[in-house]
Amino acid sequence: MKVEKDYDMVFDITREIRSMTAQCEIPNDKAELYVRASDEETFVTIESQIPSIKALVKGLNSVTAVSSSSGSIPHGCYAQVISTKFSVHLVVTGRTDVDSLITKKKDLVAVEGAKKLEKALKLNDAAHKMKTLEELIAMFEMLKAE
Repeated sequence: MKVEKDYDMVFDITREIRSMTAQCEIPNDKAELYVRASDEETFVTIESQIPSIKALVKGLNSVTAVSSSSGSIPHGCYAQVISTKFSVHLVVTGRTDVDSLITKKKDLVAVEGAKKLEKALKLNDAAHKMKTLEELIAMFEMLKAE
């Protein structure tokens, strides 16, 4: 049913917004987000659900629906593709200390590396977490270079 799909979409978007703002250490009241839709139907749904998204992620500064055919996302965003239908983009530049984030993520990589050796039974989970942290570091370093 369309209603269930719309609910799942809103839930996925809000979950990703919370995760991204936490990873980037950006408070909700300073978060500027863009949700890019790959087609017109998804765009209309996201645009109509912005009040729900804002209600589920308390205190959001800004959420904007963007159509892939007619809208643009500003530079300096951290992006997460959630599905083939939509992605979430968080403006990072000017809202967080990128150097501090790089240092913290590199420290986490070192700590996680030690934990990975200690917990060989959970190697797949640790390797996935390490890869995610390394991708975050690379993304923050790219943003710093802009």
